[in-house]
Amino acid sequence: ALVGIFDFVGTILSGWLTDRVNPIWLLMFYYGLRGLALFTVPFVLGPTVELPLMFFVIFYGLDWIATVPPTIELCRKYFGLNQSPTVYGWVFASHMVGAAIAASFAGAIRELQGSYFIAWITAAVLCLIAAASVLAKTHRDEIMVAYGAQYPQYGFERHAGYATKTHIETIRQLGRCPIHRQSFKLRQLGEK
Repeated sequence: ALVGIFDFVGTILSGWLTDRVNPIWLLMFYYGLRGLALFTVPFVLGPTVELPLMFFVIFYGLDWIATVPPTIELCRKYFGLNQSPTVYGWVFASHMVGAAIAASFAGAIRELQGSYFIAWITAAVLCLIAAASVLAKTHRDEIMVAYGAQYPQYGFERHAGYATKTHIETIRQLGRCPIHRQSFKLRQLGEK
């Protein structure tokens, strides 16, 4: 029950922070700290609740659902107000599929090893990979903003180089610029 109370507080605090801090940085921070916290679980679990486990319960509670507000904001930012509910629905559904796979993996590990140790460490590593991925995406976005200034007619700062309708239409009208991969074929342009 204590973790649920901290979930509530963490989600509200995260919503407040999402209005003030770049949500990409929040996600990197949340996933990175979540990964570090998960590394501690095999070492603090025991037959009784001791102080180190309480630190995990409080921290993980604050962090557990805190990813929702920045994720919703990013869906809204990148897909617009009309599309974001559908996109977030798919993000949420994908998250649930991933949770089911993780739970099955953890159960299989427990059956084979007699312990959840590998499952906890795997979860921790995956969270740290998620944090690193957010950092890489942020760096890529910064590069695309710079390309947007260099090639303003292509709008790289808006679509980040992804094959959006606007980007494809611009390529159709102007052709590829020097930063486009010449070997990449766009079906939308009839290329094979």
